[in-house]
Amino acid sequence: MIKSEKFLPWVADMPAYSLGRSYTDVADENRMSSESVVKLASNENPYGCSPLVKKFLKDGWDQLNRYPDSDCFELKKKLSEKNNVELNQIFLGNGSNEILDYIARVFLTSGRHAIYSRYCFAVYPLIVKATGAEAIVAEADESLGHDLNNFISSFLPSVSVIFIANPNNPTGTYLSFGEIKNFLQKIDSSVVVVLDEAYFEYSRQKENSAELVSLFPNLIITRSFSKAYGLAALRVGYAISSEKVIAYMNRVRQPFNINSIAQKAACIALEDNSFVKESVSRNDANKCYLEDCFREIGIPTIKSMGNFILANVRSFTLVNGREVPKAGTQLANYLLKTGVITRPVDNYNLYDWLRITVGTELENKIIVGALHKLKEHLS
Repeated sequence: MIKSEKFLPWVADMPAYSLGRSYTDVADENRMSSESVVKLASNENPYGCSPLVKKFLKDGWDQLNRYPDSDCFELKKKLSEKNNVELNQIFLGNGSNEILDYIARVFLTSGRHAIYSRYCFAVYPLIVKATGAEAIVAEADESLGHDLNNFISSFLPSVSVIFIANPNNPTGTYLSFGEIKNFLQKIDSSVVVVLDEAYFEYSRQKENSAELVSLFPNLIITRSFSKAYGLAALRVGYAISSEKVIAYMNRVRQPFNINSIAQKAACIALEDNSFVKESVSRNDANKCYLEDCFREIGIPTIKSMGNFILANVRSFTLVNGREVPKAGTQLANYLLKTGVITRPVDNYNLYDWLRITVGTELENKIIVGALHKLKEHLS
């Protein structure tokens, strides 16, 4: 038996990452087919991936006996051209989560601090704590988004990394290109600023944030193929930064961390801009539909620039005029019984809120119908 004192104290105190429910899990629990389950919990692209990628996957890969290109040359080349940066300014990861973990390992340790917002992406607190570093939590603004003035006022000399998700998960709030640039001008160049743009394509931002890297070599931009590109199952993410930062990150990167099929699929996905544009366009229309329907049945939402909505369900779930505890989880559990998976956000202490991924037209109608039925029952 391993003695408890052998475990690092900060790891022993860490909570595990809260995962959403799966199709098969919910189907088994409710004795229904997994095909009838609607998953609106993980902010995936409900329209799948590019038809070009599907064709590649259907045709198969006949080089499974060969290791992947550890340097991901072809994918880096396409990303460098797309973002107008050099190849040595790009880092590839097994999803952007792995990249965030590498950033923490390179820049954080016991005695150092990282700053993130009160309602930030749930991975930030975990990776900071895993290194033995300490967190400084900047209070959010009134829309639960990033208040950059609070980041600056919270600053200590021991701060090594600042995490900013834009658009932010789980709130969907967004900072403009100008706001980000103005913030970077106020931060000492010795402090790493991580701009997490997993939902960048959905934001419809005209400027490419990658152009800021030449002005601010302490900036690291992270992006994902799991959202708008629809490659969540293959786990591909990338970072853009200065040559020096990328070189240090490569020192801790495991070899062959992106498999060959994922590399090729990502390359093909980059060639199909029309699929991404159509996905974003349909997301915008369906998001407006959900926001309108939620408003109609008494559920306020925060304006989101992602492919999800954060909804306050406190008033909606009143029973005999009384509030119910953990309204978000209560509503999520009700929806699970109808075969609809959503995401409670209790882990952010947002007990009255529920995050809902924008689904297909049919999926959105299913959740709206389920909410109407519940409203009739509660009335």
